Amino acid sequence: MQNLLQLFARVGNLILFIILEFFCIYLIVNFNQEQKSIYLNSSSLLTSGLVNRYDNFTDFLTLRERNEQLAEENSKLLEELINLKTNIDLPPEKTDSIQKYKLISAAVINNSIRQKNNKLTLNQGRNQGLVKGQGVINDEGLVGIVNDVSANYATALSLLNLQTNISVRLKRTNEIGELQWDGKSIKRLTMNAVPPHVEVVVGDSVVTSGYSTIFPPDIYVGSVVEVKTDKRNGFLSLEVELNNDLSKLDYVYVIENLKAEEQLELELNE
Repeated sequence: MQNLLQLFARVGNLILFIILEFFCIYLIVNFNQEQKSIYLNSSSLLTSGLVNRYDNFTDFLTLRERNEQLAEENSKLLEELINLKTNIDLPPEKTDSIQKYKLISAAVINNSIRQKNNKLTLNQGRNQGLVKGQGVINDEGLVGIVNDVSANYATALSLLNLQTNISVRLKRTNEIGELQWDGKSIKRLTMNAVPPHVEVVVGDSVVTSGYSTIFPPDIYVGSVVEVKTDKRNGFLSLEVELNNDLSKLDYVYVIENLKAEEQLELELNE
């Protein structure tokens, strides 16, 4: 009790001043029409501002959840499209029962583009079905190949990596080649090992060949912008402008080939 009285003795004047201030404001607002109008308008602006800030904050908190839901929905649609293309030569009664590819959506939480061997980090890992060697794509095309996996994270070799080598083909002529990066432009890769007799036209589309268990066939890569001859072996070297902007990755899809183990086991036994 004595401590309480001492506290009031120290700050009593301040408490009395605050009470009187609020009482004066009350009298001014309630008995002065002009001041009352100013108060109502000001409080309305303040309240609406606080409400807007609260709404923006809650929108921010739910934005990632909505993006993840959207990415998951997109992965299902893209998965259906890839499987449909894969089974296009099968009888109609079998296409619904055969699924070769499954897509797993993942967020890119780290991405490098300025090194010689660039990588990206994904927020999905072994627990979500990721394994080393799976292909990574997004809505625009190729992204890379899963390189290492932990329980809940994975790293992938970007297309912008000197170690990445992907089998591709010219869509118009069906000629097969190898897609590699020369460590220079982040928008261009090189399609090597194209025979010199092949008629290549600037603007020709380049897609995945499907000659591996990593990527399905016909995933769009980009278009030919320049045709050169490799002086070392006489083969054509095609500059391919990527359709995908690898500097702006947010959500990607990891490709699980459900038939990969069977195919690899057969090929190893030959």
